[in-house]
Amino acid sequence: MWDAERRSVTASGNVKIISEGRHLSGDTLSLNLDTESGELLPVRGEYHNIFLEAERIEILPDRISAHDAKITTCDQHRPHYQIAARKVDIYLLRADRQPTPERLEARGAGLIFHGRRLLSLPPLRMSLKEGEESERSLPLPYPGYSGPDGPFIAYRWSDPRPENKFNLDLECRATSRRGTRAAAYARYYLENGDLLQLTLSRREDLSDRYIGPRGVNTDLEEVLVSRQPELSLRTAPRTVTPALRWDSQVSIGHYRERPTGVSADRAAITGQVHLGPFPLERRLSLMAATAYRFSYYGDGTDSGVFYNRLTLTMSPSQSSDFSISLVTRERSGSTPFLFDDVDLSRELTGETRFALGNRWQVKLLDRYDLQQNRTRDAGIELRYRAHCLDYTVGWRENRDLFQFGVSVVMPPGG
Repeated sequence: MWDAERRSVTASGNVKIISEGRHLSGDTLSLNLDTESGELLPVRGEYHNIFLEAERIEILPDRISAHDAKITTCDQHRPHYQIAARKVDIYLLRADRQPTPERLEARGAGLIFHGRRLLSLPPLRMSLKEGEESERSLPLPYPGYSGPDGPFIAYRWSDPRPENKFNLDLECRATSRRGTRAAAYARYYLENGDLLQLTLSRREDLSDRYIGPRGVNTDLEEVLVSRQPELSLRTAPRTVTPALRWDSQVSIGHYRERPTGVSADRAAITGQVHLGPFPLERRLSLMAATAYRFSYYGDGTDSGVFYNRLTLTMSPSQSSDFSISLVTRERSGSTPFLFDDVDLSRELTGETRFALGNRWQVKLLDRYDLQQNRTRDAGIELRYRAHCLDYTVGWRENRDLFQFGVSVVMPPGG
């Protein structure tokens, strides 16, 4: 039924919505064309390569909200897994009027594996963007092992919020040798993409989280840091030209470090400049980055770290690439903290990724100390794709670390 005054349509019976990326069916539909909002119930079908069943869905310009829903990216008649939830929001990005999935948020969720409900899940947020596969891990307790920690169980809980303005992350690692290590991150996303973050942590390993922008620290020292707390502001990358970008971070807080026992206030500011990529040949490119961090401590001392990275990348195919980086770090001044020191001042870092058949992918890492002429860290990650799920196992020489993970696979075009 068409209402010309309200520019809305209602329909009942065997109702179908068929458009690019949407193939939904239900019994009753109401839709307003001006507001691009409406309701369909009950629902079964596909929404941008996400298969769903729901008692009803709300259709909104930037998302759909599915109530009492089951969703999956598995296209099998009997899905390998499903997420059942009281409410699921699937947010969209609109580029050139073509909507693409951005993220998924679910509350009151549980994991169904091969038809059996295994466990309840915390509030769930998952990226659906292409290239952000690492942000699709299922929020499960994962086992692992490291030399300092011994056997451990790691768990992460994320509290998604509408409009993606504020969220709270909690991380906990129960270890057999170093007790319980935990961290809480309260994040607020500003309009321009900048991030304001309050961090409170206990016994945080440098290999778990970087105290500052990634790469400036060496993350090799066996140091535990407690932030009590830390407040930081990170600017989103600013583009000057297509080949020139910069970002920065300011942080202030009180820090306690083990095994040194040092406890002190610290304020730090870091600026980074990124250059490239510059194509050298069809499959060869060059990138560069430079950064400087200045830290000031409660006792009146200060230190600085000057960081440079030059990276050459070769990409023979879509599923394989190789990069080698020359990294230098130079410290000035004095610091009471080991995590602000420079343990590795000149290194060569090699990273490679390649596929073995259709299901296996391998990543290799090596960090070579150019001053001591020896390998300081090496690693391997094996990823096995079982249709709609990726199973990952990784090992790092530094800390003798073994870790496991499971993440969701988006179908082609998702």
